[in-house]
Amino acid sequence: MRGGGVRAGVSELVVPESLGNPAPSAPRSCRHLVMEACRSWHSPGLEALASQRLRNAGLQARLRRRQLGHVSRGSARVFRAAMVLAFLFAAAVAFASDSCAKQVPYLVNRSLIIAAAKVVNVGRAPGFWSEVLPALQSVRYDVLATYKGKLADKQITVDHKVVSGSRLVEKHPPGLSKQYFAVGNELILFLQTPSQDIGDECAVEHRSAALERQIQDLVRAPIKNP
Repeated sequence: MRGGGVRAGVSELVVPESLGNPAPSAPRSCRHLVMEACRSWHSPGLEALASQRLRNAGLQARLRRRQLGHVSRGSARVFRAAMVLAFLFAAAVAFASDSCAKQVPYLVNRSLIIAAAKVVNVGRAPGFWSEVLPALQSVRYDVLATYKGKLADKQITVDHKVVSGSRLVEKHPPGLSKQYFAVGNELILFLQTPSQDIGDECAVEHRSAALERQIQDLVRAPIKNP
């Protein structure tokens, strides 16, 4: 009776993962304790059944670890892909900035007004791109300095176009980039009128002393149209 009752209990036993693959450093593992208990009841059949259940638990534990390993490798692949995309995005931004730096003479020649200004308010993003209809987002600025042309007011509001693919925009939702158009940022604006930029993706630049000197030198000796 005692052997039969224990046999039934072992057949229904769900062995924890730790029992299926005990730590090799443990002097007396849970596997050993179960097997010694079966031998103490003098039941070879019960000992064989317990051994089989423990082997199955070990296989299940190894399978779970292997599945977790696949998940970890998959996560690593996703992480690597994200890092590559981030690198490509940073490279594209750097390339665009370098391209704009080379276009400064052209921007100065094309602009009727060039001013340094601080962002004080950014209007709501349009949520769509400029295509058939222009998508505009308004930004209010405090004028800090004027390098070309004249501005009658110390504060201006410029309607910037939201153009897909421009370095000056964000995709979700379509609108102006917070990297440039954040309250407090000081920018250099290349304008056609006090309320409209020249429509180029290089029409807005972060303010810097080097760029100011370059603009001032070019304004003194403007480039003529070919």
